[in-house]
Amino acid sequence: MLPYYVKIEFDPDIAISKRARNEMLRAAHGAQALEWHRKFVKLHFDQPARYRYGYARRKYQRRKEVAAKQKARRVRVKMGGRRDLVYSGLTRHKMLRPPYVRAYPTRAHLTYATPSYVNTNYRPGRPQLGKELTAVTPGEIRHLEKTIEVKINRDLRDLKGRYAKRTVIIR
Repeated sequence: MLPYYVKIEFDPDIAISKRARNEMLRAAHGAQALEWHRKFVKLHFDQPARYRYGYARRKYQRRKEVAAKQKARRVRVKMGGRRDLVYSGLTRHKMLRPPYVRAYPTRAHLTYATPSYVNTNYRPGRPQLGKELTAVTPGEIRHLEKTIEVKINRDLRDLKGRYAKRTVIIR
């Protein structure tokens, strides 16, 4: 689940059933989750992601880079540990695969088959990789809110009759 909240307000003149409204919201949250996966997951593995998402500073970064380069020469590590979330490339490979999406009227969950060290924080001072992988910037939040708004308004427009011109505002 992404760490932000979106408040959705329907126009009071829209007279649709609760079930239809919940189905619209479920579809919108599912579309938002897939949009996040399609557009923003790959940005977490870029070189400047440390500055964009504010990752925790890695201890002994220089020493780790030197050791990573030496190990990369020996065992052919894909990325060589030069990026914060990429050492062997396993986490990146797993996160870029299609997720399992469970959408609800209030939220959506994306499930990835990531390595176990993503969700464990067994050492004090160790960066929490799960939180770093789901970090979003204010610009990304605005884009995802727009995705929900467009999806709900498109679904409302598809309704027949007097409700075809109504809109929803995201605040």
